Amino acid sequence: MLLSRNSANPKIAESIQKECGDALTKTLPELKSTIKLFETIKKEDIDLVKTMRSPWEPIRLTLEVIAIINRPKPITIKDVTSPPG
Repeated sequence: MLLSRNSANPKIAESIQKECGDALTKTLPELKSTIKLFETIKKEDIDLVKTMRSPWEPIRLTLEVIAIINRPKPITIKDVTSPPG
């Protein structure tokens, strides 16, 4: 939506700012508690997950979140199930 230069623009901007501020106020406590939970993860926990052949879905989801937060470099894995070529 393109906004024209009239007196309604400040009202629209204030409305958007209030909406974003309300969302941020609601989300920040959740973010802080999530960060505290991530800080409780120990090396032994990570080692345990590494030993799992197929981790449970909640564990996989948590690992994906951690990977997104840490932005690791992508790795390539050789597909041994398909023939080369």
